[in-house]
Amino acid sequence: MADTTSELDETPSIECFQNYTAPEVFIQGIAGIVNQEDVESMIIAQKEMLQRFEKTNEMLTNCNLLSMSHLKTTSQELKKHTQMLAELRKDLDSTFKRIAAIKSKIKVQYSDVQKIINGLQVF
Repeated sequence: MADTTSELDETPSIECFQNYTAPEVFIQGIAGIVNQEDVESMIIAQKEMLQRFEKTNEMLTNCNLLSMSHLKTTSQELKKHTQMLAELRKDLDSTFKRIAAIKSKIKVQYSDVQKIINGLQVF
């Protein structure tokens, strides 16, 4: 009887692992070493972080969509303002050319009056 109790205290024989592959036996051995509470707390922490990352990702997606919308609106407004400035510049150039033409015509037609006016100006 003493021989039977000593056999039970020893490590299991290879016969009990015959239905398992080597990796499965290895995993079972490691599973016995790892604390299950620690594993569960890690899984909970990972799930919480996943939820945070999903929320952050959704917020960034919404921010990108909003930014794209504002960019589109702003680009259209900028294009309109740029066209308006180009038209204003053309109008101003045309106005200055007309003023220069009128001045030259006045100088030719009223050159004697221009000389009198230039003579009166004393600063």
